[in-house]
Amino acid sequence: MYQILIADDERKDRNIIRILLERCYAGRFHFREAENGEQALEILRREAVDLLLLDINMPGLSGIDVLHRLEARPYTIMLTAYDHFVYTREALRCGARDYLLKPPCGRSSTRPSTVSSRTGSAWPSRAGASSPGNWRGS
Repeated sequence: MYQILIADDERKDRNIIRILLERCYAGRFHFREAENGEQALEILRREAVDLLLLDINMPGLSGIDVLHRLEARPYTIMLTAYDHFVYTREALRCGARDYLLKPPCGRSSTRPSTVSSRTGSAWPSRAGASSPGNWRGS
């Protein structure tokens, strides 16, 4: 079972991500959640995480601050509601592999379908999904 850490200060966003992944990949993940950067670092220091979904803008330590402080870096995808590439560029320079633009409030999606910034590939859908094993060590 793959370990996923969702670090986002918005409970609603954490819940949406977890629910979408559970629906698309039932039983394949164990989820941990952090509501700020400090909690994310605590979890990452104690536990092995395969995938880190990390919000760029959180109170206290931002997602970019977390990236700067990581000793071992899991496959990291940044989450952001901002379409300013400055934030994303900095996150990619700090070791994030990809980013997802969170939909604004009021709009929802029934499944993840954001295009990856680096690879140009779509977030895995239920049909033809790439293996989460590709997340590790890349």
